[in-house]
Amino acid sequence: RDWVFDRSMKAVSKVAGRMDDFDFIADQGVLTINLIDRIELFGSAGAACFHATHCPRPGARHEYKTQDQLTWGIGFRGTFASWKGAFFGINGAYQKAHPTMKWVTVNGAPISLSGGAKLSYAEWQVGLGVSYQIDSFIPYIGAKYSNAAARFKHLPEELLSTGRYF
Repeated sequence: RDWVFDRSMKAVSKVAGRMDDFDFIADQGVLTINLIDRIELFGSAGAACFHATHCPRPGARHEYKTQDQLTWGIGFRGTFASWKGAFFGINGAYQKAHPTMKWVTVNGAPISLSGGAKLSYAEWQVGLGVSYQIDSFIPYIGAKYSNAAARFKHLPEELLSTGRYF
């Protein structure tokens, strides 16, 4: 289970803004293929549910919730160098989801949606890490950079005055 909470998502438009809250929960299974004990290729599939709030103007609060629906991902991990018990690794991953909207509210009042209302979400990440083997103990440290983007599709125009992309 991955739980991402309060991801900083800024609106991409001429009018500055951000999603005030953006979080999701994803439950996935992973299939990993290990090659020559140095490279792992993996794929994941499961379900994800997204929740976001947005205050486009003073006194207005929009809240969005999706169904629990398919998410999938691909990626790799690998050791690119080793030296005297130290291992240096790299990884990369891509995740995608297109869940339909479960509900949308404006100041707590539900809004009727078209059948095609959905959220399109994509994320990619890259990372580097280093570990050092001390007998059977292997401490490690790593750093990752990720970039996520989302877009609402088929929502009423007045809901997103700061743009559909964030």
